[in-house]
Amino acid sequence: MKEYRFHEGCLEHKWQSSYRRLWMVMKNNVIFIFRDRPFIPENHEGTLTIDPTTKFEVRPEKANNYKFILYTGNRRRINTFKSDKKSERDLWRGYIVGVARQKVPDDLDLPRDIINKIKQDVANYHLLNGSEPPIQFDAVSQKSNTENSPRQSLISARSNPNRKSVLSDDSGVISHRSNSRSSGSGSLTIDGVGGGPVMRHKFSNHQDDTVTPSWFFEACTREKAESYLAIAAERKYEITEIVVKEREKAKENIEELKLKIDAISTLQEKVKTTHFEQLHSKSKQCIEHIESVSKDLQFCIESKRSIKATEVEDNEKNEQENLKAFVDTTDSVHKQYTKILSELENVLLEKHDVTFYISYRSIDSDIQTLVNIPEEPEEAQVPTFKDGFLYQEVKDYMESKIGYR
Repeated sequence: MKEYRFHEGCLEHKWQSSYRRLWMVMKNNVIFIFRDRPFIPENHEGTLTIDPTTKFEVRPEKANNYKFILYTGNRRRINTFKSDKKSERDLWRGYIVGVARQKVPDDLDLPRDIINKIKQDVANYHLLNGSEPPIQFDAVSQKSNTENSPRQSLISARSNPNRKSVLSDDSGVISHRSNSRSSGSGSLTIDGVGGGPVMRHKFSNHQDDTVTPSWFFEACTREKAESYLAIAAERKYEITEIVVKEREKAKENIEELKLKIDAISTLQEKVKTTHFEQLHSKSKQCIEHIESVSKDLQFCIESKRSIKATEVEDNEKNEQENLKAFVDTTDSVHKQYTKILSELENVLLEKHDVTFYISYRSIDSDIQTLVNIPEEPEEAQVPTFKDGFLYQEVKDYMESKIGYR
């Protein structure tokens, strides 16, 4: 079976009436659990096996408190976890449900590129390892999960008398039991094939403890080793420096967005208070002018007045619709800027550099597609009313009436 290391991160696990923080590593269909880094036998708590019976239940959300319940072992093992970030919970949900059901949920609250990556990882896993999820085995009992009793080990590891392994009782509450220590000089590597970690040769990448890795140098001097470590440390520093620069850039983006959002708000207020009033005032003046002329020629002007006034009112409505459309457009731009600003502020709270970098690159691409702030619209146009035209129309009407009589 090809091995996939899907995701790792910290989650808080409910233990009796409180929570404790644990490291979770999902490799293939097995979640390995550690008290802390590094991932060595002394820190290992055990494993949870994901199979088609696994259920991921999301609990009601609270501020910085996103819980979920994980049912494993034919849903007889119940464990409650929580994260202070919804995105972290949805990452676990995407991979766990995807491996168990062979379909990633459609309602993940994650950036589109992250969701696509989860779907691609899960699809590759099932394609290369078979359409039907393989039967997993418990490392302690070496029996399939379908045969395990409710009190069998929830989280399994190699026997060790001085460290705790997490077990599950009938109520689904995690308890601690000690096992006997086994000797060996190997180091722990995470392996999902047996349902838990195995001990290997300290320099081996293979199942056979006696295999010497191809990268292992026989007589490597201390000077060479220190040189290699120095190069690795320098590269790590370069990556850290890049992340620091990206964070500074994100802060600059926030300040720029705040200024642009303020500018949009000012522009909207100006259009609402000035343009609408000017349009209405000028339209009203024009109508009053028409009314004053119509009084001098009431025997025929009433019909003319109504026509002219209607033209001005229709024009005002059209101009108002144009101004309203402009305000709606700027409101959409305002919401877009505000949304990206909120995402940037949230991503700056991300403690893990890799998660921050992935999230920020996605937001940065959205920033590049932001539309510019619309320019202030031109002053609304009102039809020009000329007395001579109306008098001429009245004169023509009068002449027609005189000729008729």
